[in-house]
Amino acid sequence: MSSSISQPSMFPVPGLQSPFGAWSQPLAMPSSAAAAVPQASFAELFSQSLEAVNGHQNRMHADIAGSLTGNDLSMVETFSAAREADLALKLTLQIRNKLIEAYREIQNMQL
Repeated sequence: MSSSISQPSMFPVPGLQSPFGAWSQPLAMPSSAAAAVPQASFAELFSQSLEAVNGHQNRMHADIAGSLTGNDLSMVETFSAAREADLALKLTLQIRNKLIEAYREIQNMQL
């Protein structure tokens, strides 16, 4: 068996040595699409996400305090706010754990 990949006869493309040759070339974005994409840094996105999680936590605390002090909140609303805040916090912790894991993996790379 030869180690080279021959071009299948049902995909005759002149100039390509293998059917996967075109996929190895980078795709160019149209200039209009590049201008339309907003540029946000990872730090900005992460900061906005943390602010959203903090908002969920604050809403949960306000709903719990409101239901204990007699405000017109149902238990369903209070528990829904608590569940949303809990899920947001767990997701944030998992993202943090993955970031730390990636940092340690990069730190242990040998040059």
